[in-house]
Amino acid sequence: MGTEFLRFARQVGAILIAAAFLGGYPLYVYWGVDMVRAVAVGFGIGALNALAGGLSAIWSFDRTHPVFLKALLGGMVVRMLVVCVGLVLLIKFTALSVYGLVFSLFLSYLLFQILEIRFFVKRAAVRRASQEGV
Repeated sequence: MGTEFLRFARQVGAILIAAAFLGGYPLYVYWGVDMVRAVAVGFGIGALNALAGGLSAIWSFDRTHPVFLKALLGGMVVRMLVVCVGLVLLIKFTALSVYGLVFSLFLSYLLFQILEIRFFVKRAAVRRASQEGV
């Protein structure tokens, strides 16, 4: 479990670093430091959401099928609720740019969902190969 999660966390970190390098300076030049802060918070929330999803995936993968589906779908609902509540609180009680925060959260969610799906597919392939004795 530990090495799988570390590998997944490294991939999440690589996406964060790539986003910072590719988008940090243009955001700063065109929209200023406030937009950079909002985008950083949005990507941070997205990364935490992805890490929580990776942990729940690793925990639930070797469970029975009903437990796996409950953990996967229930965990997704809980994570989305937490993200939505957090987003509303950030918009209401901070001076972060709403557009930057929402756009970066949406973009990071999309990128990290792709990463989670890749993680599931690879893990399922490894499990299937071990069950077939390959």
